[in-house]
Amino acid sequence: MCNECGNCGVFCPYSGRPYKDKFTLFWSEEDFKDSENTGFLPLGGSKVRVRLFGNVADYDASDAGCGLPEGILAFINAVMKDYDYLMA
Repeated sequence: MCNECGNCGVFCPYSGRPYKDKFTLFWSEEDFKDSENTGFLPLGGSKVRVRLFGNVADYDASDAGCGLPEGILAFINAVMKDYDYLMA
């Protein structure tokens, strides 16, 4: 997961910016708006704002039929359940 620190752009021995390819956990609405990365912003409870394929929409991550791809939904739910300290 990426927090857009940019260190990979400095230390990566390959050209490019790997953080653009990683799913980003955003900590604030401002961070979400200031980025073009694919990722999600927790909105409280099970609600999330997701940027995927250039589109932004709000979802209820507790709803398996919310419309998010299964793997993305599983990833978001794992972060929210098992790594909630990342969102503090």
